[in-house]
Amino acid sequence: MSQAEDIVKIIREEFAKGNDFCQKITDKITGVSPDQLIRDFRTNYFPRIAVTVDMISTGTDIKPLEIVFFMRNIKSRSFFDEMNEALAA
Repeated sequence: MSQAEDIVKIIREEFAKGNDFCQKITDKITGVSPDQLIRDFRTNYFPRIAVTVDMISTGTDIKPLEIVFFMRNIKSRSFFDEMNEALAA
């Protein structure tokens, strides 16, 4: 099981809100395209939590967020600044 899947499982167990509440958005999703999942996250009530691996960083317009976790080492100051600026826009 991938790290993203582990995180989704933990969130679903902790919040007990069902599978629609938290979705994994990666390029290895089966069934629904990653682009559709990002559109859903941007425009729909569900999912409330998106766990993603390099799919939402810069240049992606999404709804206002309360919390963002970047669970990776960012070794480039400019990439870190880009991700923060994308979220602040």
